[in-house]
Amino acid sequence: MQQTAEINVTGRGTVSASPDGIQIDLSVISENIDYSECLSVLNTCVAKIIDGVERAGTNESVFTKSYAITEVWTDQYDRQKRKFQGYSATQKLIVTIPLNTKLLGSIVQELAKSDSNADMEISFVIRDMEPLKREARIAAAAKAKESATDFAVATGLQLSSVKTITYSAGKNASNSTLHIDSLSQYSVSSFDTVTPDEISHDEIVNIVWLAT
Repeated sequence: MQQTAEINVTGRGTVSASPDGIQIDLSVISENIDYSECLSVLNTCVAKIIDGVERAGTNESVFTKSYAITEVWTDQYDRQKRKFQGYSATQKLIVTIPLNTKLLGSIVQELAKSDSNADMEISFVIRDMEPLKREARIAAAAKAKESATDFAVATGLQLSSVKTITYSAGKNASNSTLHIDSLSQYSVSSFDTVTPDEISHDEIVNIVWLAT
């Protein structure tokens, strides 16, 4: 009776591509003793951000990533000493624009003029990652098969069929970000010399082959 062996290998596929977009993360905070006033100031800041982005010349929408309202206390965990200080409201926003550093500079300038007091982080992104992910998955499977074939040949076996495939979600290589907390120091030309690195994406697959 012919014996069947199992060859268990893991393949990693890594592909890279140049970014085609700029992701702008914005954050605004409002603090006030009065709940309604706290929200009113926050909403005003957000409206200024949206208006500033539009004035810069882009039709890209500004989306809310997160929104939180919390109470502020001194000595919060001491019932005898703690004192209510008011409320803190935070809203984080995101807008992704094409890879256009001149437009980025215009947005920064408009936000500086808006008096929104927003903190900003800028990162370069690929707006549609699905083609890159698919290419990496195919590369991972091909690498796994290549390794399995090497083991089979080295041991006098021949691959017959696949028994199991276990896929692990992929991840992007870390992409550096630029944090800006003083918008007024930047001009439209400040970003002209910025050259973004390629973005890498990894996919990992584990495949068990049957071999005879």
